[in-house]
Amino acid sequence: MRYVIAGLAACLFAGAVQAGDVTVKGVHLCCGKCVKGATAALEGAEGVSGLTIDKDAGSIVFQAESSEVAQNAIAELAKAGFAGRATLGEERIKLPKINVKKGTTSNEFAIKDVHLCCGGCVNGVKEALEDVEGISEVAGDMEKSVVTIKGDGVDVRKAVQALRKAGFNGTPDLGS
Repeated sequence: MRYVIAGLAACLFAGAVQAGDVTVKGVHLCCGKCVKGATAALEGAEGVSGLTIDKDAGSIVFQAESSEVAQNAIAELAKAGFAGRATLGEERIKLPKINVKKGTTSNEFAIKDVHLCCGGCVNGVKEALEDVEGISEVAGDMEKSVVTIKGDGVDVRKAVQALRKAGFNGTPDLGS
């Protein structure tokens, strides 16, 4: 009986320890600096190996020792200002939560820690946000990795979601 329970427990937790290829598609990788930034975010991550980045395809592939390692690696990419649709095998890996309540609006706010290494990144951010309702102005500060957004009643979550859809990530900063 003891062995049956142990075997059953092993089966139940097998999914949580799943190892394999992680594929991230739709990442904004417009230049060599973007590739270097994504590489730097992942190369020191424990349990990650076999990193391959395809700038032209906007994709990143690596092997993760477990689903927890895969989730941590995606969190590291997000911290570095990158986003994309990530999977471990058939399992979707979610980006970290956007720490802003649904329906939060602002007329002026910043999104920090966005990967902005060149003019291509700044233009990519501006293009990503052009269809978000209420936005009238977008400015990217490459030195500070900050995007400043101005407009009328801009939905902050929708702005971050638009950036993520375009392969960027950042942290909303609504000021004090």
